Amino acid sequence: MSDSILQPAAGRAYSPEPVLFAVTLTVLVAALWRLPWPGFAEDGAALALGRLLAGLMPPETLPPDLSAATLTAEALGPNGLVEPLFALLLAVAPAATAAKLLLSVCVVALPLAMRYAVTAVYPDNAPLGWYALPFLFSAPLGLGYYDLLFSLPLLLLSLGYLLRQWRRLGGGDGAWPAAVLAGLGLLTGMTHPLSGVALALMLACFAGWLLFYQDALPRRFKPAEPTVRDGTVPAGPAAIKLGLALMPLAALLAERIPDWWEAVAPPGTPNSWLRLEMLVTGEALLPHARWEMLLTLPVAILPFAGAVMLAKRRWTWRKLLPRDGLLAGALTVTAAGLVLPAAIAGDAIPADALAVPCLLVFPPLLVVFWLGIITSWKTLRRVIVAVSGIAAVGLLAVTLHHGAVSHPGTARTDSPDLGVAGTAPRG
Repeated sequence: MSDSILQPAAGRAYSPEPVLFAVTLTVLVAALWRLPWPGFAEDGAALALGRLLAGLMPPETLPPDLSAATLTAEALGPNGLVEPLFALLLAVAPAATAAKLLLSVCVVALPLAMRYAVTAVYPDNAPLGWYALPFLFSAPLGLGYYDLLFSLPLLLLSLGYLLRQWRRLGGGDGAWPAAVLAGLGLLTGMTHPLSGVALALMLACFAGWLLFYQDALPRRFKPAEPTVRDGTVPAGPAAIKLGLALMPLAALLAERIPDWWEAVAPPGTPNSWLRLEMLVTGEALLPHARWEMLLTLPVAILPFAGAVMLAKRRWTWRKLLPRDGLLAGALTVTAAGLVLPAAIAGDAIPADALAVPCLLVFPPLLVVFWLGIITSWKTLRRVIVAVSGIAAVGLLAVTLHHGAVSHPGTARTDSPDLGVAGTAPRG
């Protein structure tokens, strides 16, 4: 098989990409700080901050345009785990500064976690971390689900740690990595059930694949010699430790989202075909108008197109790797996002119609993660940097434009109309 697909190039020349990445993050944070203090009238992100403020500040210190409708918007879910962080920031900074500090953490954490995850096998794949930049403008932030937005970096951190430590899981020193993984899984599930479900599916598929790969996969589909990056790992002990690490997360999810399969979706909840359309067009990136799909469509299609092209190249090689178990996990998460009832989000997202775009945030991120751990492909890195950079800048410009239109500098005193506040909660 071509070295340009599965193997990194010999030697590592200097690349300005890390500096460019840092500059891009700085620009995004600086743009965020130039936004006016959000009036609580137009978007879920501002409404959610308003609800947090109302619970943490004395009534006489609240912004004047924070009306009762902010606190009763049915579409807003709880942000219980973000509240202590916000309270800490409010203790040391004014409300506007604390809000922007909170958003700055969101802006920085997701791309850095993505960068950590995709470099678990091939350090040269750090540029794939750019793919997370457009998702800073995705459903969790636009709808005010800060817990979900903070859980995405934890999900990627868990997967990156898994790939760095999985060979130890099959050895005698695997207890500590399993314990750390269990702790990360619990933290991810506590932060938001959707990320907990995604992580549980990834771990379960990986454990099952390891067992199948060792005991049932025909020898002709395995490399003649184990690759340097995979080695020889006893699948049984590794799968057992993964299962033990998964059990606390599974117990937590069973408690947080009981009887989700019995929930009745209200009218207007997207069906599987509509979800598929949303997935391939990038509607989980919440464009304000249809023309903005010029930015989101390439971002949405790129991971799956890259996976298909890689599969075509690998077909001539006709070999599978232990790491391919995480592709099975990513595809399982994709299928789950298309068919599972939106009630899988539990009380964290009260409205089913709004849980669906949040479900569809996971598949492209996880497919890019798999691409990052299975191949060192220079062309893929360049395309992802270009497409993601253009989309991030474009979506940032759109966000700034809509912020200027929605908040032209005067306080709004009318009742806010989120557009999603009246969305019917699940039945």
